Amino acid sequence: MAVGSGRGTTSMYLSDAGYEDITMVDLADQGFEVAKISFPHYNLKTPKMVLANVENTGLDSESFDCIYNIGLLEHFEDPTLTLKEAYRLLKPGGMIFMPIVPTMPLSKTYLLRLFFNPISLAKILIKSMIKSKAQESSNILRTNHDENIYKDICTTIGYSNINCFHYNPYFLVNSNKYFAKYIVLPLYKIYYNNFKYKKEIGFVTNRAFSSCYLLIANK
Repeated sequence: MAVGSGRGTTSMYLSDAGYEDITMVDLADQGFEVAKISFPHYNLKTPKMVLANVENTGLDSESFDCIYNIGLLEHFEDPTLTLKEAYRLLKPGGMIFMPIVPTMPLSKTYLLRLFFNPISLAKILIKSMIKSKAQESSNILRTNHDENIYKDICTTIGYSNINCFHYNPYFLVNSNKYFAKYIVLPLYKIYYNNFKYKKEIGFVTNRAFSSCYLLIANK
């Protein structure tokens, strides 16, 4: 089950890989409307779509083998209720798989931006000096919690085999589609193939170079 599923991009990858029983849960239905077009377009089975709050979905307990999302938990000052709900929904032995994308300090991407996308660096520096109206009106929360906070919450709830580690060395520093296609994507493929036949998780990254965390735990 995808919580905070949006338009279902990750769910499409899973469907294409052969997973058939997929449920998407989100508080807004705009993403569902996109998914209803995208899945049939690529000859994929349209998943179940549930309009609900991820902190209280109303779905049956112990109904899912895996609950996943990408970039959800960092939007909660306290993600406890979301993780509690995921625990309730998991079957015994089920797992959560949740990349977390915290606020990224400029110092961490400075050199990469300077090399690959100096224009974006200039924009960020200007915005830091002149607060824009868009920034003033923005109400989207993005926290910068330490990974240990997520581990402590999971421990309190009752999860087992809890890991929350630095993950993914590839920063979004360039919006050029050719750079993404001919440099970033090949690097991902090399990295993926390196771990494909191993039992360890790929993209585990040194703290200094990671762009997010990955939270994994079992019920």
